[in-house]
Amino acid sequence: MINNNAFSGQIIKISILAFAISIIGVPFSGGNLSLMYYYPVILLVIFIGIISLLNDTMKFKIQHVAILILFLITVFHIANSIDSLESSKVIGSLSLFFIMFFLLTAHQANLKELKLLSNCFVFSGFLISLLLFVLKTEYEMGRFAYSVFGRLMEPNYLASYLSITFLFTIKKVFIIKKTYIKILFLLMSLGILFAMLLTGSRGAFLATIFSSFVLLFYDKDKSSLLVKIFLIFVLFFILFIFLPDNLADRFISRSYNDGSNRIRLYLWNNAISYILERPFLGYGLASGRAITSVGSAHNTFLS
Repeated sequence: MINNNAFSGQIIKISILAFAISIIGVPFSGGNLSLMYYYPVILLVIFIGIISLLNDTMKFKIQHVAILILFLITVFHIANSIDSLESSKVIGSLSLFFIMFFLLTAHQANLKELKLLSNCFVFSGFLISLLLFVLKTEYEMGRFAYSVFGRLMEPNYLASYLSITFLFTIKKVFIIKKTYIKILFLLMSLGILFAMLLTGSRGAFLATIFSSFVLLFYDKDKSSLLVKIFLIFVLFFILFIFLPDNLADRFISRSYNDGSNRIRLYLWNNAISYILERPFLGYGLASGRAITSVGSAHNTFLS
């Protein structure tokens, strides 16, 4: 538990505020979380970033030169591979990533800023959950998502983001001492976890279970470890009771060795073979479809 006195005298830098704005804007980022409708947020972050460069005391290091060169190469690759306005959305997404990396590594965040970012992740995850409950629309095979600006969000991307925000939220349940705040975050954890399960993403389901255990064992307080593990199992058990039967079967009854996962294994093996051919220079971002004819490796790290 961090002493509140540790925050006294600390200020929130403009660059951290820019990152906080980008996190809160994620629930409205459009179909596939592609940032196609996220450009106003990106432009705002760029504007705040420029102000930050002028106002904050920032130390530029060699890695910032490297990330700038990588960014220029990335834009060059994408500009030469896009074939429509739709695919140009990749530039907006990566621009935001590089800008935030640049700003966040230009100085060390203080405790107050880290708390702000953590709360923004929790808030954005809870907001996504509310939108999913209120605007729930069937995506495919009983899986659910919600629509933004007339486009359905991609449930797998929604689930991966909710999985991360769940970890932030459940961690707060364990570290906060005040009972009523602990209960509030517990209810938010339930909502975020249930929304994630409604998307039907088995990858996010497994990732949440594994990462929850890592989170618990990383905690220095081992005395209540069994209680925390039991709590997470109870959360999943309660939510599975209220899940539609087809989704519950999808997570715990159906074989994971199905057509969808066999395609993934094929794509991963294919991607690894291409990586071995050009391990250093690669092929350029946004060139996956031209290389593999299927779009991507269906794995962020391999892509």
